[in-house]
Amino acid sequence: MTRPTGLQHARTIGVGALVVATVGAGMGVATADASAASAKVHTQRFDSRTVQDYQLAGGNYVDFSRDVAHGKLIGSDSSSGRYHESTGVVTGYVTFFRNGGTLRARFRFDTRHSTTIYGTITGGQGTYRGVTGTVTGQVVSDTVTRTTLTYRR
Repeated sequence: MTRPTGLQHARTIGVGALVVATVGAGMGVATADASAASAKVHTQRFDSRTVQDYQLAGGNYVDFSRDVAHGKLIGSDSSSGRYHESTGVVTGYVTFFRNGGTLRARFRFDTRHSTTIYGTITGGQGTYRGVTGTVTGQVVSDTVTRTTLTYRR
């Protein structure tokens, strides 16, 4: 398997994009708010498998992926972003669709120096309203990203 480059990386980001190893800011800070202190940390690990992607003008793209954990479909995701040819960096947004709601994140991926995508969960709806956290994705191939979402609610 060869390492994808440039726009191939942008395709891979689709779902996995985004993907999460550490919890967002404030985790190590003491707080007087009992509800914040008792918020539970959740982790989802899955493979984001690209179903369809579209290359648009100006290095932009959109894609749709299925999220699979332990051989079972757990949801899907859709991402959009831009490949900045001069720097080799992809930036964009991803929405993860799950039973009970959605999680939104923004991400950055330096295709020239890494196979890891880093992002920040910016919010959610339904069950995921008010979540904060991170997403990381390890590019496995041009259609699969091993993704981790870590969030607190």
